[in-house]
Amino acid sequence: MKALPTLLFSLATIGLCAQDCSSGRYVNANVFSNVTVTQAVAFGSNIGVNGSAQTLRMDVYQPTGDAETLRPVVVVAFGGSFISGSRGDVANICNDLAKRGYVAIANDYRVGFFIPNQTTTTRAVMRGAHDMRACVRYLRRSVAEMGNPYGIDTTRIVVGGVSAGAISALHATYLDQESEIPAVLLPEMAALGGIEGNSGTLVLQQSHGVLQLQWGLG
Repeated sequence: MKALPTLLFSLATIGLCAQDCSSGRYVNANVFSNVTVTQAVAFGSNIGVNGSAQTLRMDVYQPTGDAETLRPVVVVAFGGSFISGSRGDVANICNDLAKRGYVAIANDYRVGFFIPNQTTTTRAVMRGAHDMRACVRYLRRSVAEMGNPYGIDTTRIVVGGVSAGAISALHATYLDQESEIPAVLLPEMAALGGIEGNSGTLVLQQSHGVLQLQWGLG
């Protein structure tokens, strides 16, 4: 397991400034005056907390009039103790990031009421991590297969969030080995899709000459 750093959006902003920032882009507020928002883009689906199918969506925030086509991305997950909340709750953060020159993503992850205990709480964290991983996979696919509609650089994707969203981001990033799966979830991890989860996106895989369709929404 990788060493766990302190994650702050201010540090993410500095860390992503690998290119020339002399203009103030990525560092200063309000480099761009306006933001264009593409709402409710479906990036995956899975079974929700209530047992019904749930489509997972994201809102994409881009600086209006930006000529740059390879921009770093910040995925921002909302908070709410894994019980409540929505992607609109982080609109202010995403607007601020987009005005600095980033592409910001407010993503869904599955939330809903559950009786908290070790198993249900751990499962809630895993749902959040799986859904965030699905969002990142979709962003990469949008470049590889869709002509890069959001003008992003997939080598510079940062995930973060507020409260439960931050916990989801940390686990999506640092729970990256089968040996790290919490023991309480081991019996069900195969059905949940392992570390990557099965929330999306649509993946075509060639196996023994047969084209197989794997989980998700394309």
